[in-house]
Amino acid sequence: MPEYVIALLVSAAAGATGLAVRKLDQLDTRIDVLTVKIAEEYVKKDDMVPQFVRLWDTLHRMEEKLDAHVSENKLQIQRIKDKYYLNKGDYQ
Repeated sequence: MPEYVIALLVSAAAGATGLAVRKLDQLDTRIDVLTVKIAEEYVKKDDMVPQFVRLWDTLHRMEEKLDAHVSENKLQIQRIKDKYYLNKGDYQ
């Protein structure tokens, strides 16, 4: 095999290796940027606690309102309606 073919194959292999290394470096840089971006926008547990408290309060109020519709105790129904409906005509 002539020497120029061997030199051509070695240079092609070196070029392909260099290209692969460059692509891996670019990919590594993109992953680093994404990691920083995710860390900046990540919501911490302490930030979510008030939102969950509001959610559970809302669900509890909904549960009480549903109880008023299925309850047979007229006093309980009236108490819940008075508590949650500001205008008395809203629930009639």
